[in-house]
Amino acid sequence: MKHYETVQVSQQLCVDVTCDICGKHQEQWERVAYPEQTDFQGTYLAGRGDDCFEDPNRCSFWEDELSITHRFGVNYPECGHGMELIPPDICPRCWKEKILPALRAAGLKLQYRFWDW
Repeated sequence: MKHYETVQVSQQLCVDVTCDICGKHQEQWERVAYPEQTDFQGTYLAGRGDDCFEDPNRCSFWEDELSITHRFGVNYPECGHGMELIPPDICPRCWKEKILPALRAAGLKLQYRFWDW
């Protein structure tokens, strides 16, 4: 026979996200346009007949996601270990106005690819 007890489990949940640069809460993050970006064929995205790239506030389904990763360590066939960066939370405005210019000033040539499904 199985005997059951009700137990309380403590769990850590994310209840808010703030930009690590400007401190704005995620619900205050603005949608920013990237009209200078081109797809992999060099065609301006704004020329696709979709106003979302020039004014994302017109688009109900706008997506703007940023991922910065860094992992290093050792990887043996039977085990491994290392370190990985806890990804920063950066709002679209800070990405466009602060991080992108700094990366470009450092000589990094950023490339964007068009995606579709």
